[in-house]
Amino acid sequence: MMGILDRFKKKPASAPLTDEKKLAEVAEYRLKEHPLLRDLQVKPLGTISTYVEGKVFCKLWNTEIDVDLYDDVPIEYAEKCAEAMNAMPEELIDVICRAAKGYCLEFLDEISEDWRNEILSRLHVPVDANTAPREMLKCFEIGTLSVAEKCAEAMNAMPEELIDVICRAAKGYCLEFLDEISEDWRNEILSRLHVPVDANTAPREMLKCFEIGTLSVEPPKDPSRIGYQLSGNCDWEEEHGIEIVILDGRLVYLGEYSGESPWSVQGDESWNYAQRG
Repeated sequence: MMGILDRFKKKPASAPLTDEKKLAEVAEYRLKEHPLLRDLQVKPLGTISTYVEGKVFCKLWNTEIDVDLYDDVPIEYAEKCAEAMNAMPEELIDVICRAAKGYCLEFLDEISEDWRNEILSRLHVPVDANTAPREMLKCFEIGTLSVAEKCAEAMNAMPEELIDVICRAAKGYCLEFLDEISEDWRNEILSRLHVPVDANTAPREMLKCFEIGTLSVEPPKDPSRIGYQLSGNCDWEEEHGIEIVILDGRLVYLGEYSGESPWSVQGDESWNYAQRG
């Protein structure tokens, strides 16, 4: 079954970017007798960079969690961080648990009664002022894999209606951008669009003019909701590209990349084509 990222690619994906330095660092680390970080791989990050991903055992939750190393963070440094995590003193765990309890209680206090009751019904332990802080360890987990999986599933099950909304917004983004720039620049862009774009262009044709390269997921403000960001390149705006933000199956932002969050879209509404009719 074709995934939504495949549908948003205007041409076959290029070969993964080769980063000889990172590949050599990963290969050297794997030769260690007892490597703490496992399954390390060099992965493409967009079209111009790479990062290293892998797994590490987390003693506190007795499970493996993800490791992502960006911006040339040395593997040896990540290993030291993992060692420190697994040697976390009891006093620090207590501080984390008390802070998590405060976060939970204040969040519950700020939301509606119906929403609060829904959350209370699914907490792994009852949480109130008398809850022992260490009990909070049963109410959260480290590692965003479960959240990312839900977002990936939602992305690949994106309904046709939402794809149509995205395409109409992308068409509006393209046309308005072309209208704002100089004639020479406009003609240069029109000459390289994969399809002619004007008022009569069928919205679905816009899928040939942009491609999505990254699915980004951040910790959710409400775990019962699904929010994620897609970003990539587009023919008409090579510098800033395209960003698509989805929350609960609804398009909440589409425009140039600006690092918007599905939980708090802050962009200029005049350049948010999800807000247009």
